[in-house]
Amino acid sequence: MIPPSGLLIVHKPRGLSSHDVVAKVRRRFKWKVGHGGTLDPLATGVLPLLINEGTKLAPYMIDRDKSYRFTMKLGEYTATLDAEGEVIETRYVPPLCDEDICRNIKVFLGEQQQVPPMFSAVKVKGQPLYKSAAKGEEVERQPRWINIYSLDLVAFEAPFITLDVTCSKGTYVRQLALDIAEALGSTAHVTALERTRSGPFDLKTAVSLSDILDMDEADVESIMVRPSAALSFMAQIVVDRDIALQLFQGKRVTIPGESFPEGRPLAFLDPDDRLLAIGEPVGPEVQPVKVFPMHVQQYLDNSISNSDPHHHQEKIHHGNVNE
Repeated sequence: MIPPSGLLIVHKPRGLSSHDVVAKVRRRFKWKVGHGGTLDPLATGVLPLLINEGTKLAPYMIDRDKSYRFTMKLGEYTATLDAEGEVIETRYVPPLCDEDICRNIKVFLGEQQQVPPMFSAVKVKGQPLYKSAAKGEEVERQPRWINIYSLDLVAFEAPFITLDVTCSKGTYVRQLALDIAEALGSTAHVTALERTRSGPFDLKTAVSLSDILDMDEADVESIMVRPSAALSFMAQIVVDRDIALQLFQGKRVTIPGESFPEGRPLAFLDPDDRLLAIGEPVGPEVQPVKVFPMHVQQYLDNSISNSDPHHHQEKIHHGNVNE
């Protein structure tokens, strides 16, 4: 029996790290499990889990834009920039109105550089910053380019401000909150953070972790999202069995009548929307860089069966030539 592959869109609860969620699902179903972008224990919301062959999608999921709703408390600075840390400084909060906040947050729109906070997973000389921060060490950090696509005021009830943000990968919302507070003449830390969207997946598609853990394997498989859905931003090409076999063998392929710009990956699908491979254009050809052999085998089996049920089925070997 071929194990299920795809994505589970989990609504992560507060108090668990992304790794905790992965571990719980892995233990419950004995699957290979990864995730599509880290969420701190404080954060809730959309956490795509990558199941079995779906773990190959991790680089493409982490690179996608994301949206968050966060609440910040003005006047208190904490060591971790969120409510998990100790308050180490208090500062005056000037009188503000909605118009003051809307005017000031406009300057944070667009491409800009952001210095990662000390309590983050960014590595400096091989050491995650949060480990240095836990020892009380301050490490020089290099700014990184990010992009804030939208930033909107949801509510303001002093000293709390709630905002919606859509941003590029690598954006630290806690640092953004601090920068906004300083622009308003104070300081702040994040008290609540919810990821409302990760790539094409939003809260409407997310299922609570507790519900997933209560399901049997068949029910979980029924709510699993196909890998191709995570790659909606790519060109997607439906191929025949001959090209599918070439992709599995790692051969470059040419799609008749098609050309693709270099640097833009594309997805190869079978007629049933199964993801067979991800490729990168090299001149007029496409080089497979991620292949999903079980999906290719299903395609070949089905196509042979449909054309001639008595035909000897062609099998793909997975490293054991004596199989």
